[in-house]
Amino acid sequence: MIFNYLYPMKKNNSFIIFVIVFITMLSSCTKSIETYDEFSGRIRYSSKISNLEGQIGIEKVVLNWINPEDKIAKKIRIEYGDNLFIETESMVSTYTIKDLTSGGGYKFTVYTVDEYGNKSIGSDIFLVPYNKLYVDSFIDGVTTTKPTSQVEDDNLIVKWDNLLGNAFLRYTGVIDFSYTYNNETISGRLDNGNIDKEIISISDVSEPVSIDLEYTMYYYPIINNTLIMDTISKTEKIKVVVDYPKDNILEKIDHSKCVQLTNIPFDNTSQHNSDYSFYKMFDDNINSIWISARPDNDPIKGGNAQNNYEYPLSFSIDLGKETILSALEFTGWEDYSQAPKKFEIWGTNEILTGKPNSYWETTIPGEWQNDWKKLATCDTDNFNRPSIRYDINTEKQKVRYIRLLVHEIYKIEVQWGGVYIRIAIGEMNFYRQPGMISSIIY
Repeated sequence: MIFNYLYPMKKNNSFIIFVIVFITMLSSCTKSIETYDEFSGRIRYSSKISNLEGQIGIEKVVLNWINPEDKIAKKIRIEYGDNLFIETESMVSTYTIKDLTSGGGYKFTVYTVDEYGNKSIGSDIFLVPYNKLYVDSFIDGVTTTKPTSQVEDDNLIVKWDNLLGNAFLRYTGVIDFSYTYNNETISGRLDNGNIDKEIISISDVSEPVSIDLEYTMYYYPIINNTLIMDTISKTEKIKVVVDYPKDNILEKIDHSKCVQLTNIPFDNTSQHNSDYSFYKMFDDNINSIWISARPDNDPIKGGNAQNNYEYPLSFSIDLGKETILSALEFTGWEDYSQAPKKFEIWGTNEILTGKPNSYWETTIPGEWQNDWKKLATCDTDNFNRPSIRYDINTEKQKVRYIRLLVHEIYKIEVQWGGVYIRIAIGEMNFYRQPGMISSIIY
């Protein structure tokens, strides 16, 4: 009897234990699923967010995530720090939290919240934003990418190369700058998104000068191999010095671009014959010669019929581009026979059209001289040298077109006899001061 009594009790205990274990497991599973029912009232709670990510800044973070699609959640709750929290008014998927001054970092937990105030299961991320004083100290100690400079066609170019090579600063493509040149202060901003290279160009730098340039570049700091999302600025000052090279050796201009102007009245616009073409003055061969035209009906006087075969003879040249001439040099023909002895050099950047012939007269100074710049008056008695060189354009005026008025030639008589008022030149070279160079004082 005792045995029979105890046996059923033992059987019932096992069943009770089984029920308790089953209920415990069910409860545990229920709490772990993202969408579940409360046994009282059977309320369905909203699902949790996914893909929680964070970016750190200076005393702030930006959180990003993906919201669930069940439409039950109505807003977002973010808990962090010591009982700090944020609740949004709608279902946002990104949020910026500022004023994070704790050096130890923060655990951020993001929940969805339904219309009854019930929270979903949270998603966590731990982030350590940087303190502003620390970032300022870090930036002060970082070496920035330094610019270089050069002068190109009277433009001063200040440029930064390989900005992406800086391991601590990522350039944003924005730079503010200011400088004073010709008593004028110029300020500007470049915002072209050039993150690897940047250029500041200062135009019309045609003489030695020293320019103080201040610039502010904007960067994303890179600390501990982490790109900080906040931009910081760093202001620096440099002095750019522009001058001619110390040796100051003159440069020969590119004569391949030099051509004769043939549309100016009173000029000797043709050669004596095809063997003495005008271009032979610029072919780098002193043995090929240009000889100006002379009228066949008057071999004694020669010269320009429009000038009544009188001085000054004239001819004009297009240099191909504006430049500051500094010297003219020529070689002669047959011991400088008929080479220019006394002559004037005039220059301009524009040939005026639609003018009457009288505008271009040379025997009586024409009106054209009011519009051109006189670069030099040249005269020499020393023809006993391989070439003759004249310094011209002391005021360093920039010109493209040259007109020479020849008032006297060296020798009228030639070896086979005859007297001809014409010009003979073996080679003509124009020189300019060497291109200026620049350097930067940091």
